[in-house]
Amino acid sequence: MCFVFVSVDDDPAEARRKAVTFVGNAQAGDGARFEAMIDHVAIVGTPEQVAAKLSAFANAGARHFVITVCDTDAVRGAERVMRDVVPEVHRADP
Repeated sequence: MCFVFVSVDDDPAEARRKAVTFVGNAQAGDGARFEAMIDHVAIVGTPEQVAAKLSAFANAGARHFVITVCDTDAVRGAERVMRDVVPEVHRADP
């Protein structure tokens, strides 16, 4: 199983900004403190970039994902992940 924060945007810099803000607001409200470590706790980028990183986890053996969407509108963010990312995630045959 893999638990991961995910932020998807057509602009990778905006995806990163949203992840930093989201994770930071959940941790004492100071998103700036999380800028340096966001790549260790979140997958951010374009749909293609996020799918590639999730695929790497699947290829390494992850069979279940718990995804926390880093978006102020969780439904919109989840719809984007399901529509633009999940269909592109591939895993190696067991």
